[in-house]
Amino acid sequence: MVDPLLTPQGRKEPYYITQLFRAADKNQDNQICFEEFLYILGKLVKDYHLQYHRQLCAHYCTQHSLY
Repeated sequence: MVDPLLTPQGRKEPYYITQLFRAADKNQDNQICFEEFLYILGKLVKDYHLQYHRQLCAHYCTQHSLY
């Protein structure tokens, strides 16, 4: 299942971080507890990790004429 918050289009929107915080606030109290913060951190790290690997793969394929 694809997380709509982590789509390439989603992260470029100005409200990406706000949406991420809203999604993490499971009890809707407008406060982020440590568990919810870890959820946000995990989503951001995963997103940047995947971006890095996409760039790395694109660079490798370009270098080796695979495109």
